[in-house]
Amino acid sequence: MTPTPSQPLDLDAAQDATLYTDPSILPVYDSSARLRAAYTKYLELLAFLGREYLTLKEILAATAYKEFGSTKENVYEKSQELLGRQFFDFCDNDGICEGNQLWKFLGSFSGWYLSNVNELKKGMNDSKSKATADLIFSKSSWKDGYSWEDPFYNGNTSMYPKSRRDILKAGEGKAEYKSLALDVDQEYFVWSPKQRHYWREQESGGN
Repeated sequence: MTPTPSQPLDLDAAQDATLYTDPSILPVYDSSARLRAAYTKYLELLAFLGREYLTLKEILAATAYKEFGSTKENVYEKSQELLGRQFFDFCDNDGICEGNQLWKFLGSFSGWYLSNVNELKKGMNDSKSKATADLIFSKSSWKDGYSWEDPFYNGNTSMYPKSRRDILKAGEGKAEYKSLALDVDQEYFVWSPKQRHYWREQESGGN
């Protein structure tokens, strides 16, 4: 049976499951600029490719490629996990995205909504990024989504200008004042929710 545009997407059972676009799921009731940008980028990519839909794995591969594709190995591995955990947190641990869930997820990653369509196409076809998408759906523990001490957030030190030097100096580790993974050259980090809470407190001066 062919799914209708309004049906949820479930990639757990079918690896070729597809995401259908439909004006009815446009986030008209959500004012988030990043959410709208994520949805608009999806439509832009469809038009560029001449496609009617993309699979979730294609979307995840493109996001991984642009978000952290050039990071060093251990940082890349932690980034894979945060991408997977965030996906299942937004779209529930059954892998079904309904309503605005997918756009809220993609709105968390500038690697998706700020990238040009040529780069996203490269990511969809990049073997390492495609392997990341496969891995996300094979790691049962990542389907738990949010976890206080596991990879869940990423970013660049430019987001924390007051704490930049301290973040880079603290290095890697599980302690709250460190980063689970840190690419010093790119000043890119992967944090657990616990670490993000700590550094946000430091950046705001404890307020």
